[in-house]
Amino acid sequence: MLEGNEEFNFDEVSFKPLTKGLGFHKKEPPSVVMNSAQIKSQPFPKKLKGHQVLPSKGHESLGTFYGHSNTWQDPFGDKPVEEEESTPEKSVEFCEALHYEKLFSFLADLIVILGLVSITFLCFFYFSPMTANQGVGLLSSFIFLKAFLILFSVYFLTYFSFFDLSRSPGKDLFNLKLIGVNGGQLTFKQTFLRSIIALISFLVAFLPLIVDFHGKLSDSRLVKNEQKSD
Repeated sequence: MLEGNEEFNFDEVSFKPLTKGLGFHKKEPPSVVMNSAQIKSQPFPKKLKGHQVLPSKGHESLGTFYGHSNTWQDPFGDKPVEEEESTPEKSVEFCEALHYEKLFSFLADLIVILGLVSITFLCFFYFSPMTANQGVGLLSSFIFLKAFLILFSVYFLTYFSFFDLSRSPGKDLFNLKLIGVNGGQLTFKQTFLRSIIALISFLVAFLPLIVDFHGKLSDSRLVKNEQKSD
């Protein structure tokens, strides 16, 4: 209550709104000040790789119930390849053929070739219209010798080029076979080169055959068809 003539000073009275404290005013969260050292870029999540477990909520029991795991397999992903332990291959050693075995096997093959040439000429004389006197005259002529050398050379090259890829009848008779210098299988190029040098050796007294010149040039060697015992 005011007494006498005292005036009411409105400046000394502070008014507060009625909504103050009724829940209409919320406190603002305190501002957090971060320096540049605390701000770091968060790394992005890496791409899913094959056989990586995907996050699943509420489905773990289903995977256990149906007998499969909650994994994701990338069909185009690279699968780890296990390196197999390389085991060194054991080199197979063969026994070298003896000189007399080489000689007799070559003579046996040579007899087979001469037999094929003789059968060819017999068929020619049998089916030809010439008489016996004409046939005898042809055998003593230079034309027959020329034809014999050509036919013998063709049979010789064909015989050894193809049969030496496995085993010729003469080598099979003495249990021999041709292999490469490294123990591998021969190619047609090697057997053809070997047969050419063997054919030329007829002109130089079989000297290339004696020193195994045809084997050195064709990278081949004649061995027994049995492995060397330790």
